[in-house]
Amino acid sequence: MPADSDEDNATRARIVRAAEKLFSEKGFHGTGMSDIERSVRLGRGAIYYHIGNKEALLFDITIRRIEKLNTYADEVLALAVEPAAKARLLARAIVRDIAEHEHATRIFYREWQWLTGDNRERVVAAADRFEQAWVRILDEGAADRSLVARRRLTVKGVLGLFNSIYLWYDPAGPMGPDEIADELVDLLLDGLRTLS
Repeated sequence: MPADSDEDNATRARIVRAAEKLFSEKGFHGTGMSDIERSVRLGRGAIYYHIGNKEALLFDITIRRIEKLNTYADEVLALAVEPAAKARLLARAIVRDIAEHEHATRIFYREWQWLTGDNRERVVAAADRFEQAWVRILDEGAADRSLVARRRLTVKGVLGLFNSIYLWYDPAGPMGPDEIADELVDLLLDGLRTLS
């Protein structure tokens, strides 16, 4: 099969961007192929040629988000720095991704459950892999006694803290992505108790 031309790649990217905005605003089930057609001013045949069906679009959007984070997690895990520094770097990656990909992030967190079959399995496996990166960081910290031992819900709680940011993040707000990540990591590392 011949490689896609630059024009094909540009058209596909335009379709994906339009779908991201529509799925983010209207939801996966609230968006019809006709909405996408109107948004990109292409006929249904052209859209199917470039992306396949609507679920293929949803899969493409969600898998790109989590695979990007997994790539960064692999880089962070390979660093020779203390576990708390790794946690900070990974937290910054999450918040930056939310800030840079508003629509795709919202889709990832709210719409992925509509995926079926192999598409769903691949996204769940990729999300599990990202969760395991956090497990490794926290277990490294427990092993060198820089962090407390991980409890059963620790990773779910940490990820829940960061994964909810898309609900309230404001790009025009007073704090940038790294500042938000750092403040939340400080909260996790220092806790809420005052020293007595």
